[in-house]
Amino acid sequence: MIIIKFEKNNLKKNSTNLFPSKESVKLEDIAEILSGAMIVRNNRDKRNDKLKNQDNDYKYFPLKAVTKNNINLNHLEPLESCKDYDKKYFAKKDDIIMKLTPPYEVAIFPEDVGENIVISSKFAIIRVFDDEFLPIFLSYILNSNKVKNQIYRLVEGSFISVLKIHYLKNLVIDKIEIEKQKKFAELLFLLNQRKEILIEKIKLENDLAEFIINNFITIEKR
Repeated sequence: MIIIKFEKNNLKKNSTNLFPSKESVKLEDIAEILSGAMIVRNNRDKRNDKLKNQDNDYKYFPLKAVTKNNINLNHLEPLESCKDYDKKYFAKKDDIIMKLTPPYEVAIFPEDVGENIVISSKFAIIRVFDDEFLPIFLSYILNSNKVKNQIYRLVEGSFISVLKIHYLKNLVIDKIEIEKQKKFAELLFLLNQRKEILIEKIKLENDLAEFIINNFITIEKR
């Protein structure tokens, strides 16, 4: 458990230094933003010899594999395709991906995941090129209510709430000193880990309760 104590007087005194007035930038000014690839599947039985020779061992992940601040690589699915995808669509370390449909969840690839994972068009790919922004910190910002409120305003009135790439490019991001980004990212990472542990604990307790109830009912029927 992480316990953070703030002295009341010090908090007031240092709040200006901790959260100074921030300069804002558009997301497109600090990162390359593009839509993922259109996934093309092949029916193995119907492909001719030429297609079979071009077959690639690709994988992709469905929407369920991505939740807020988390990518579950166990949900990767094989992609039998003869199509040669552009390298820009393959997942790389520090790539940020965002669901283009509600709830617009964001996650980041914190490490290399191989060279054969294709990011589908159901996601936006965000690659930070500005050295003054940490990809991990930006991923937390993009998951924040402040940014989500921007997104919901942008798609308001749309028949289908699909986030368009040009909307995403115009998201406004507060600029924060790089050292503070590092500190906040470390804290947010630990808090996210703690939340995941608590969620898993609740799941295990629910499973245990269900087992006890089912076992009790079974015993009573004997």
